Amino acid sequence: MTAIARRTFSTALMRRSREAFRSGIRICLWMMTVESISIGAVPISHRSGAQSLILIQCSPSVRREFWLKGTPLKLALKGLEKTIDAAYRAFHQRQGISEDQVPENVKPLIRGMFSRRPYIEGPWMDKHCGKYYLQYACPGTQYNTYSDGVYVSELPLGPFRLAKNNPYSYKPGGFLPGAGHGSTMQDEQGNWWHTSTMRISVNHDFERRVGLWPAGFDEDGELFCNQRYGDWPVSVSGFRQDPWRNPAWMLVSAGKAAAASSWTDGHEPNKVTEENV
Repeated sequence: MTAIARRTFSTALMRRSREAFRSGIRICLWMMTVESISIGAVPISHRSGAQSLILIQCSPSVRREFWLKGTPLKLALKGLEKTIDAAYRAFHQRQGISEDQVPENVKPLIRGMFSRRPYIEGPWMDKHCGKYYLQYACPGTQYNTYSDGVYVSELPLGPFRLAKNNPYSYKPGGFLPGAGHGSTMQDEQGNWWHTSTMRISVNHDFERRVGLWPAGFDEDGELFCNQRYGDWPVSVSGFRQDPWRNPAWMLVSAGKAAAASSWTDGHEPNKVTEENV
């Protein structure tokens, strides 16, 4: 980006920042994705006085934000706000509750679910061969794409870099989909395991069960989780085991005919062998 382009972009950003602050609107704007942008500190006005606006360098695959003294600066796009408002109202209608019933500190979290900048949660850290693996859950719980990602660092407080094989825990299909908000642990025999929550979403959007899968670290130091046969039973020998081994038992009953002497509506015999939790 040329010096002129940098100044133009800075001026436009500064103007939008002032407008957002004056109106008191809380909105979020993802930065444009470009090969490289490097703008220094840009002074802007704020109720509390002069602050510094920093534009962090980005790449085509990584989007970064504007920071105001270390805090993400939330700018507004009216079209995005309308979309979030509509999704926010629809959420309350689906839950059968009014907005007045929701605690004030929870409302921003709900709105965040429908923005382009949802929060991540479920932090967990493992240390392996001198590296720290900071794991987190990718939103959202009610979707089959619920998964776990990981950042890696040589120091427990960072800086961290995003792992190349993200999300390392990912199970979008099968009897129970989803594999997020989990943790990775090692048993007494040295085997690594990853546990995460799996979506059901029958009684509530966030209704889940817990899954457990073989995990480990490959020769490149990447954390992995083997979910190739994520719905199959896993045998535990009490000894060191290959995390990529095939299951000892295979599912042969899926879709097969079933009969019963009696049943009630919604609980027909064929429910026994269908792949729908």
